[in-house]
Amino acid sequence: MALRSIDHAKNDFTILKDKDTRTRGHSQVWNSGKLQNLQALARIVNSAHIPIVNIKRRRWNFKTKALAHSTRSCYHIFLGSRTRYRANAAMTKLRDILAPSNSTAEPIEIDVTNDESIRKAVKYVEDRFGWLDMLVNNADAEFDATFDKDASSFRAISNEAYNVNVAGAEVLTSLFAPLLIKSPHARLIFLSSSSSSLYGTHRSSDPAETQEMETRFSRDGLVGQKGYRCSKVAVNMCMLGWYHTLREDGVKTFAVSHEWSGTHSDASTQDDLSRLEAGDPTLGGQLVRMVVEGERDKDVGRVVTCDGVQRW
Repeated sequence: MALRSIDHAKNDFTILKDKDTRTRGHSQVWNSGKLQNLQALARIVNSAHIPIVNIKRRRWNFKTKALAHSTRSCYHIFLGSRTRYRANAAMTKLRDILAPSNSTAEPIEIDVTNDESIRKAVKYVEDRFGWLDMLVNNADAEFDATFDKDASSFRAISNEAYNVNVAGAEVLTSLFAPLLIKSPHARLIFLSSSSSSLYGTHRSSDPAETQEMETRFSRDGLVGQKGYRCSKVAVNMCMLGWYHTLREDGVKTFAVSHEWSGTHSDASTQDDLSRLEAGDPTLGGQLVRMVVEGERDKDVGRVVTCDGVQRW
């Protein structure tokens, strides 16, 4: 999904774009019934931000609402999806969120697993705006099943997860980078996860922590999320690579981790979220907004969380 921010005092423009996540079998992964995060493209005329944010289908409204109701800018949202039909369908829900604000929206077709689709989106933005103020990579998919099923299909699970979460972000960033470096206030954002922390994963295997974790997350058929977790560690490395590559061009690069917020879970009911001890999902939206609008610039080159930075 994409937003174009219009700061009337500064004549600024920001665009954001959304990407549908992939599916596993007949169930949508991370997107049961709703679009979720953002992918933002933005253009500035004086001194604004152009973010591209990849948004997931689940609980996307919290991120969109946080930006659309920002007190600092208005946004024009490019709501992206793998198909025009899905983008148009999401527009109906988005209008309800935008109604109280001055932000606007339009659909755009983009698939992060298809290079030609990405090139078309880049050309559209270049022809219309000329440069990009912000790119937020948040295409996110998990294909892990229970351990007994993962053993026979782990190669496919890993390849699919890396194709969406890692390769998609790399291609999207590399193709938009020429537009991004034209902005004097560029920010590049990768949506990470608490699952990507090697420190956190190691700590959870400590005997003193194990019993608590098993109690909190016990379910029928344990899902180890190895494919997903490994891909998110790789996303952090992508972020660091682009941080070093683009910092001399004035681009500020971050990863954002929502911790255990409701937007980071595939639980289908509020009861499931409670068992996961999920945090307020609106916090994730506010965190993205803070990074987009420069409030976390002191944490550039790190994995940013609501209460600081995440350990590697």
